[in-house]
Amino acid sequence: MNEEERKQKWLDRAEKLDKVGRGMQQTGVKMMGCGCLLTLLITIPIILILLFL
Repeated sequence: MNEEERKQKWLDRAEKLDKVGRGMQQTGVKMMGCGCLLTLLITIPIILILLFL
């Protein structure tokens, strides 16, 4: 295995890791949106009910 093959192997690994990182970031954004939605639809109404009872 020469130097060019080694560089290409590491570049391929780096591209795969970058792709995984982008996927994780997209998943995190979706989970954050879900958490915000749950807060708006569940937590806040419960707090309001408890305050006005």
